[in-house]
Amino acid sequence: MIIRFSKMLSEKIHTPNLPTAPMAENPYLDWHATLFRAQRNQYIMVSNSKSLFSIFMHGAGITDFNKFYKRMGDSIKDTMHDIGADLIYQRIIAPNAGSIRLAKAQDRRIIGSMNEQVFFAKTILYEEEISPFDLSLRVNEFILSAIKYATPKEAFWAMKTGTGNDKTIEAKPTQQPENHEPINPLPIQEKLKSAERHLKIWKPESEETEV
Repeated sequence: MIIRFSKMLSEKIHTPNLPTAPMAENPYLDWHATLFRAQRNQYIMVSNSKSLFSIFMHGAGITDFNKFYKRMGDSIKDTMHDIGADLIYQRIIAPNAGSIRLAKAQDRRIIGSMNEQVFFAKTILYEEEISPFDLSLRVNEFILSAIKYATPKEAFWAMKTGTGNDKTIEAKPTQQPENHEPINPLPIQEKLKSAERHLKIWKPESEETEV
């Protein structure tokens, strides 16, 4: 499994000077992670590199990679269980949990889409109290242009493993979440343009700037 860190997050967990790495052959095993603040709290977002399916977790208390990875593993497991993807977790992600490769994020397309998701997440967090788990479910219902105007949850289900064993791991969601229809983010973005000054724009390597 490859985990690609933003500069801020790699510094937080004391893993600086990470190398670049090609995409994993199996798309379920390639993830990006970044750090952001909302309402004076730290949050970490971990996104699948291909589908942009994302999980959120509190950043407080995460001071090294081991603590990060423990919380990440628990969060991915819980979120995938909720959408009915237990087989994918059990047969692909869990067996590779002991073989981790760390890298820096360098794909501008993925980073740009994750910045959109962070904006959506901050919008929700500014307007209501919500747990990281529920925030994951909400953000995965937003439509993104980078994945052909699908939601990250839809793109995650549409992924293929590249192993030829797709039929053996295919699972359907047990049920659709109530009151979580795909949301067009444009009205929200228009409404909250003034909130953009609070957003940390994540760029590759040393290009991160506060806006």
